[in-house]
Amino acid sequence: MTSPMLTAVVRELPALPEQIADAVRPYIGNGTILEVATAVESADPNSYREAVAAWRTPLRLLLILDPDSESTATRAYADWGHWIAGGGLLALRNADDLHRRILLGGKYRDLATVGPVRILQRLAACN
Repeated sequence: MTSPMLTAVVRELPALPEQIADAVRPYIGNGTILEVATAVESADPNSYREAVAAWRTPLRLLLILDPDSESTATRAYADWGHWIAGGGLLALRNADDLHRRILLGGKYRDLATVGPVRILQRLAACN
């Protein structure tokens, strides 16, 4: 079985669902928002790997909202989580085990819950 492909897309605050945008607006300012999602079958896995390798911008918000499995969410977090700036946010949906592991690590705190989305705030600076 092959692992699902992921895509990474830079987003603007107005493109987020209204409830999430309202919850994160005070914390992200004009910072970079990145959404990682399970790719459609036609996505190029090499472009995702290239984006991960080339990325150098701290994130104010990382969205992992539509993983197809807990392992996909974990992989997305492993690829991008270290770029979340101190005070930045991580939004997770359908990733309860990952949510618990991240909180146990001590670098994040629960900030808000918006429907099924859990929003965490990073307490430590990005690596």
